[in-house]
Amino acid sequence: MPRPLEIPEAYYSRLCPGDWRPHDEAKLVELAQRMKDSEARRKKRRRLPAMPSGYVYFGQFIDHDITRDGRFLVGDANPHEDETPNYRTPALDLDTLYGKRGLPGPQDEKSGELPLGQTLPPTGPTRRPAGKLDDLPREADGTPKLIDPRNEENLVIGQMHVLFIKFHNGVIKLLKRNPSLSPGPRGSSLFEQARRFVTWHYQWIILKDFLPKIARITVLQDIRRKGLLLTPDPINLPIEFTVAAFRFGHSMIQESYSLNHDLGVHAGSLMLMTKRGRGISSELPALPANYVIDWNLFFTAPEAMLNRGQTIDTFITEALYGLPAESIAIFRANFSPQDLAPRQAGEFMRPLPELTLRRGSKMHLPSGEEFADFFHLPKLTAGDIPALTEDEEFFDQQEFRGRTPLWYYLLREAAVQAVTDSEPPVPPDPPMQKLGHIGSRIVAEVLLQILSADSESIQNEGKEWKPPLLVFGASKLPRSLDSMPNLVEFVRSNEEP
Repeated sequence: MPRPLEIPEAYYSRLCPGDWRPHDEAKLVELAQRMKDSEARRKKRRRLPAMPSGYVYFGQFIDHDITRDGRFLVGDANPHEDETPNYRTPALDLDTLYGKRGLPGPQDEKSGELPLGQTLPPTGPTRRPAGKLDDLPREADGTPKLIDPRNEENLVIGQMHVLFIKFHNGVIKLLKRNPSLSPGPRGSSLFEQARRFVTWHYQWIILKDFLPKIARITVLQDIRRKGLLLTPDPINLPIEFTVAAFRFGHSMIQESYSLNHDLGVHAGSLMLMTKRGRGISSELPALPANYVIDWNLFFTAPEAMLNRGQTIDTFITEALYGLPAESIAIFRANFSPQDLAPRQAGEFMRPLPELTLRRGSKMHLPSGEEFADFFHLPKLTAGDIPALTEDEEFFDQQEFRGRTPLWYYLLREAAVQAVTDSEPPVPPDPPMQKLGHIGSRIVAEVLLQILSADSESIQNEGKEWKPPLLVFGASKLPRSLDSMPNLVEFVRSNEEP
């Protein structure tokens, strides 16, 4: 039997109440195949500058922090979102790193630090020596010791988890030297003070660094002036967010990545270089040192070296069409395909974009046009929907006419509006593509509501708090940890040489 999941923390909700008509599954299977990227398709379109790839995987890290429905990707999906459990706390509280509030976590009781794992000798050239604490903590067979196993879905998200462990441990040392920097709670342990310090910086970075890179300025300004339009439920996350809008990152996955200055890999290798992908096993029970990520290449490197996200559009990398069943199984729940009935196990052999489309239909999501009409928002024209000329006849059939699957619609909206309604640059960032107006509003309003509903967040208990100024890295000027690049530099400055 599958391993039992944790106690549900909440359920799900809808932004658009109603029993919206699902799509024909055979048509969705064909649509998923039309979304499959290829070298020939890449030559037919202009790549738009998007945010650095580090933010794409930071978005996945956020997703794992707030939602985990635990049902099979398609087979168990149904339109009763209020009966679908969410096994993560719907709060930006880093419970995948620390565990649930008030419960024992993975920290060392004496030091308050979180455990890390040592790397193995490299399988290729590297400037990173073996034996450094650059890996997730693991069992003897390589199984990661994680609160949520999805944080080893791929190599980058695993290394992102390592980055935040290192951030916590660096903050422990910082607060020992400078107790006055503690944000509280008063009288709490050093671990709890570090947890709050890390969590509040994480929330600040989401609001001030991540969100402006993915949501349109005009949408954020409109929310500030007029308040929320969609009024999402802050406790029960809306499925239009979890099953459609916040899956924009699937389209931003590159075909290949430079992990560090010595190693570049195909995107498929990111999934394989995990325990589930079997790149880590009893024979190779930890990460080889040459696979340790240099985060500069994901956030701040010069353009020629930077891993920049793909354009947000309806073209999905081939890597997501050939994942092993073990990798797909972990995307939503901690199941092993060997534990499942043949029908259920076969479900995990399908391409991930197909599963996303079919799941949205099974849950009776509104179409993109229905969502826009419900909230009286401007919508794409019928001519905007096909991404390529050869798709025009497909979308002109009755099944899709005026009823584009929401996930596809929001990806297409981002691509169309990047050309028709381009975003001005926000210094120091160069111009970059973002979600469209509806996608931006869904993502921004849900994240803002999550923070507003949490009594311990920087919107409430920490509303007078700001990241303190620190001196770290090569600069002698005081700076705050208000962005992912600064967090990365702070972590690097705290590592032993």
